[in-house]
Amino acid sequence: MFTIRPSTTADRPGVRDLILARSDWLEQRGMESWRDATDSVANLAGEDGGGMWVVQAGQQIIGTTTLQDQAPPEWTDDEAAQPALYLFTTATHPDWLEHRIGTQIAWWALDHAARRSLEWVRRGCYFDGLANLYREQGYTLVRTTQRKTRTVHMFQHRAQLRSDLVLTETSTMPAR
Repeated sequence: MFTIRPSTTADRPGVRDLILARSDWLEQRGMESWRDATDSVANLAGEDGGGMWVVQAGQQIIGTTTLQDQAPPEWTDDEAAQPALYLFTTATHPDWLEHRIGTQIAWWALDHAARRSLEWVRRGCYFDGLANLYREQGYTLVRTTQRKTRTVHMFQHRAQLRSDLVLTETSTMPAR
């Protein structure tokens, strides 16, 4: 069983380790990594209003994501007015791939939004491979647009309660 909870500043070293491990994995496959953003992502942990959540297996942070209720600028005014959560900066530790932690985070976000009576979970990505994964997770492509010089694939999924989660939401850190 895995837990998901709001991050604290004490999680920053674990988030940093996670981002470095994922960066190594991506670079070994010739893909763009988060290495240059490691510290800025890790420093989101525990930031007021930052919305970062961490997934743990025991004491180890094996996943992270950020939830916000404010729409990025690529969403239209009409879309931004709809009750939604926006999922960002999801990363998982490559040692846990067989558990599909990223998919569990995506499905947990649907459940989390439904329990808050929201209509949508929305997310975006720059990479075709991630876009394919989001489709596999049940997210629908709304549109592809430009953010500065990069193409962004924008997805959404109706919020829904899930009974198949392996993540247990908690508001506290596990005892050390």
